[in-house]
Amino acid sequence: MKPIKVLELSEVDRLKLEKGYHNGPTHSFRIRCKSILLKSEGKSAPKIAEMLEVTVATVYTWIKRYEENGIQNATGKEASDITFKRFLETLVQDISV
Repeated sequence: MKPIKVLELSEVDRLKLEKGYHNGPTHSFRIRCKSILLKSEGKSAPKIAEMLEVTVATVYTWIKRYEENGIQNATGKEASDITFKRFLETLVQDISV
């Protein structure tokens, strides 16, 4: 059996994702945040998919987006970029205070 790859998160990204999970603007946004957090806790993609009731391929897509582009593109599609960018700006302001 292959070991589960644990996703490494910076403390800032972890805080943003936790806040996004609890206060995100949409259900899909909150689920994406949660999937990345679960992966950072050592959960497997199939287990995350089962927990969040999505496909394994979807989980891998979200994780890949995070690994390639960081938090900016991990939790939203192009159609929701404006909402996501506004939400990130709010998170950055909240963390900076």
